[in-house]
Amino acid sequence: MKKNIGNKDRIIRLIAGLVLIYLAINIEKNIDIIKALLVVFGVICIIESIIGYCYYYKLFKINTGGK
Repeated sequence: MKKNIGNKDRIIRLIAGLVLIYLAINIEKNIDIIKALLVVFGVICIIESIIGYCYYYKLFKINTGGK
């Protein structure tokens, strides 16, 4: 699997994932589906930032990682 996410993009995804998980933990209302979705999207962002690969980037032929 060739990396298609650049370093800036990876940092942004990592921060976004952590923010989404933080929001899921600290949300005031008891809406479990929203909390679950926030955690799922947060974990996906963190995993993508760690491995440096995004399926949707490949699908749309986007590459922020250079050559």
